[in-house]
Amino acid sequence: MERSLWQVVPLLVTTTLSAAAEKELPRAEISVRACLACHLLTGESGDGPAALTMPESRFLATMEAFRSGQRRGSVMNRIAAGFTEEEIRDMARVVANSGTRAK
Repeated sequence: MERSLWQVVPLLVTTTLSAAAEKELPRAEISVRACLACHLLTGESGDGPAALTMPESRFLATMEAFRSGQRRGSVMNRIAAGFTEEEIRDMARVVANSGTRAK
């Protein structure tokens, strides 16, 4: 049975949040893990941009551009608007310390 992206994404996010809650992960790490529903972690080709391989400063600038409406996106502007500046900074630190940044 083939599933659409809109059927799979909520399942991935729910599964990620449930697993993270069991391990009592920091909120920023939970948020970054939820990003994996659309974004790549390794920087290899795939379905979504490899946002999780960005350096911290670029992640911050990109998220703030989406949050402020300066950069348009199909869903990222709405997602980024749901985070505070502090939450975005914390997420950027998680991404920067993930060891998966592009060279």
